Amino acid sequence: MDLPISTEVTPTDGKAASLSMYVFSQLLRAGLTVCLMPVYTSYIMPEGFGITEYFGIVLMIGLWLVNWGLPNAYDRFFFAYDESRRPQLLASILGISTLLLAFFVIVVHATREPIASLFVPGTEWSPLLSLVFLNGSLTHLNALCFAYLKNSQQPREYVRLEVLRSLVFHAAALVAIVRYDLGIWGYIGGLTLSQTCTFVTFVLRHRPWRFCGINPSILKECFSFGWPLMFKAAAGLASRGLNRYLLAALVSLSALGIFSKAHVLALYVFSLMTTVQNVYAPLWNKRLFGYKDAPAQSMGALFSEFCIITTYPAACLMLFSHEIVSSVTAAAYHGAVPLVVILSYHYSLLTFGKLHGTLFAYLKMMKHVSALSIVSQGINIGLNFLLIPRIGALGAAFSILGASIFMLTASSAVISKRHVVGYEFGHLIGHHLLLTTCAVVPCLCYFGQIDHLPGLGIRVALFIVVTAMSIWRLKTASSVRFLRLAFFKKENLQ
Repeated sequence: MDLPISTEVTPTDGKAASLSMYVFSQLLRAGLTVCLMPVYTSYIMPEGFGITEYFGIVLMIGLWLVNWGLPNAYDRFFFAYDESRRPQLLASILGISTLLLAFFVIVVHATREPIASLFVPGTEWSPLLSLVFLNGSLTHLNALCFAYLKNSQQPREYVRLEVLRSLVFHAAALVAIVRYDLGIWGYIGGLTLSQTCTFVTFVLRHRPWRFCGINPSILKECFSFGWPLMFKAAAGLASRGLNRYLLAALVSLSALGIFSKAHVLALYVFSLMTTVQNVYAPLWNKRLFGYKDAPAQSMGALFSEFCIITTYPAACLMLFSHEIVSSVTAAAYHGAVPLVVILSYHYSLLTFGKLHGTLFAYLKMMKHVSALSIVSQGINIGLNFLLIPRIGALGAAFSILGASIFMLTASSAVISKRHVVGYEFGHLIGHHLLLTTCAVVPCLCYFGQIDHLPGLGIRVALFIVVTAMSIWRLKTASSVRFLRLAFFKKENLQ
């Protein structure tokens, strides 16, 4: 059962100032990438991005062997432990992950030529495989570092590292690509350098080794919690790996590269969602664990706020996907328009997944997560085999969407038997019907079912409706004050 709640809605839970900083870092990161994407796509053909995505299968296998559900365990036990054990939790999980990834980086580099030859003919691309694996390993470690800053509610430090990562990446990539014409090598090299600088900066500033290193008892508890998630991760690995393989083998590396760029654009919806989640997840956990400073709103009301704030950018991206893709990519990538729409709609539905993940961890139902994920990814695999040979990259996008719809429906049914969230169903159903319309209309326009000018008029009208409905839904005393303070004043709600 949910905790008893007060009927008074108060805005004094510290969301505003934190959210403004998180959103600033995300907007800077997204803005730089979008502004520079015309440069990157002009110098790098779709095949280049396709090869890196193809090599990403090896990275996914390595991360699966290292993961063991430890990032999920970290989020689960951070609020369950007292303040004296939290630093040891960070040191233990970060320490063991670093050791394991260092081992796999060495192994992959030593065997790069035979592994690379399994994906592309010859060995000239083998050094890129090592670079892709190193970059992915550092990204995984940095995710743990950012999780620590999020859970300990250090938004300023979080933003500093995000800004550092973005600036170093784009500076290094631009020099390598434009000045030295290194193409995809310069792009991945810039990513790797930025991840390295971020990780080293975090380690030097926070010195996790001072917390007595790896604690065996904490690791045992984390492994016990996280090992069921290995089955979920294995299902996801099979699904995503097959998705990439089928696109590259049955269509082309260019199709895989275009799909990856569409995914990058749509992923900003998910990234912004995660940014806002950095503010709301601690509030959800405080309510679940009964903290005295937990927010007065019910879980359902908190989720409605979160949902409306995070799906509005998805609606805008879907409605104006044609104009955005045409503006920020070279002509070779313009086929990404319907992919951006479908993937953005998929990510807009994952607002429920963000809350479900917190609830599954709180209820210690990770075996249920694995079982649902295996079925969901099985659906994804089946749809991939069915749709990719027929409609190419569109089939891959529809497969992802179909699997996510099943996963969210099934997980909602499972959670409802153990915990009452108190969803505001009327508002949520109306909001998501509007989002569905925002996805369907741009696709009809792209495929010529609606002429350009009438289609543009419909899309602008939908944009006005979505904006008005979102403002109306957030028009409560707490939400209006929260948003005003977040973006227009320097007052910190504490």
